[in-house]
Amino acid sequence: MYATDDTVVDACFRWCYTIGTEFNKAAQKQSKYFKCSFEECADSAQRIFMRKSAVDSHVRTHIGYRPYKCEVDVCEARFVRKHDRDRHTQTTHKNEKSFECADCKQNFARSDALLRHRAKRDACKARIG
Repeated sequence: MYATDDTVVDACFRWCYTIGTEFNKAAQKQSKYFKCSFEECADSAQRIFMRKSAVDSHVRTHIGYRPYKCEVDVCEARFVRKHDRDRHTQTTHKNEKSFECADCKQNFARSDALLRHRAKRDACKARIG
């Protein structure tokens, strides 16, 4: 189900994106960009990346290359990025919730979840007062 051979994956990458340049007005220079070539991304302006490492990571989602397996024996989850695996371990298996709302003291496993909660701050304050 998952591609596992690093050599095959690296060879595939050159076919998976195109490299272009455009004038960056803010930097006053030509800037290189990488655009995903997969059909589902071909018409999307959002699938343009400024760093090769970012497009490489994105391409892995298309080809099923998930080299980072969860280290918990009973879990079969695999991830494109080591950071995602580590976050999965902390939030799923260790149930760490280190982001606390200052208003209602509710804890969240991820900072983005706390930010979404804060965006609903009126609802939060209504609960506590």
